[in-house]
Amino acid sequence: MIIIAEKASNYEDIISSIQTFGYQVDLSVGTETVVLGIKGDTRSLREEQFSSLPGVREVRRISSRYK
Repeated sequence: MIIIAEKASNYEDIISSIQTFGYQVDLSVGTETVVLGIKGDTRSLREEQFSSLPGVREVRRISSRYK
């Protein structure tokens, strides 16, 4: 799952929120946005848990089935 946030936002709060669920975060800071990649099996997480946080622009689930 990835979370796209505004660079001007306090994305450290978003990271803390993710870590409370026991996940690690990959951080990529661009010129206008920040992309937070949640490591691990995120099937138990709902997008709504993060989409309402301040500064979050979009939440995307990127998991796909393994063949």
